[in-house]
Amino acid sequence: MGGNQPPVAACPYNGNTDEATFQNIIRAEEIAALNEDITIADQIYLPGATVTDVPTGVTSPVLQHYQDFFATLDFIELQHYNIEIVQINSSNAWVTSSDSGILFFKETGERLEYVSEPGASHYIFGRDTSGCWKISHFSKQAENELFP
Repeated sequence: MGGNQPPVAACPYNGNTDEATFQNIIRAEEIAALNEDITIADQIYLPGATVTDVPTGVTSPVLQHYQDFFATLDFIELQHYNIEIVQINSSNAWVTSSDSGILFFKETGERLEYVSEPGASHYIFGRDTSGCWKISHFSKQAENELFP
């Protein structure tokens, strides 16, 4: 892992190793969710990327997913941890993480504190035309799904 990395200017979340890059990108997703920042989401996902909410079975384009999410929920707290590379090759990587947080439901005013199962978030990474790692697919609450 590591190998030849594209210049940092081309890859703003690039780390010194592939592992560090994946951690940076997943933490950037955390910041995007906390701050309702579509700009960050746009920087960390490949064009055409999708997000699947496994319990509902709904798969959406990234922009639609975040817009729908932000319309109904706020993250009061969110933390990704136990970020692990499951499998990697020169063009794809399969990475899992766990997360915990507090959600606020805008319509009802309810708060939900949660802790995910280990490895519940599944990320598939690919490389963009500059060679930068970005997320091609993100599955949420996928702890019972085989991966990869």
